[in-house]
Amino acid sequence: MLNPSKEQEEKWAEDRRYYFARWCWVHQHETVQCSDNIWRTWEQVFLRKEGMNLDTYAKMKQDEQKQRLHEEKNETHSKQEGDQMTLL
Repeated sequence: MLNPSKEQEEKWAEDRRYYFARWCWVHQHETVQCSDNIWRTWEQVFLRKEGMNLDTYAKMKQDEQKQRLHEEKNETHSKQEGDQMTLL
């Protein structure tokens, strides 16, 4: 893609952050030597790179998923009620 849209670039940035967070979550207590020769945990690396605590990001994504599931449940419930109304 030669000229991606702003929306596409934002999606790529969010996807990169999401997969980086997943990596950091699994390896959060392991240490890595950073470019400044200081050893940090992956949790600390995420904080430095993303400006957000890994636990905060995980909670935010968990809340988003709960909200999405709740909305999907409500949509399904509303659709089923509509289907029942047409049968009457």
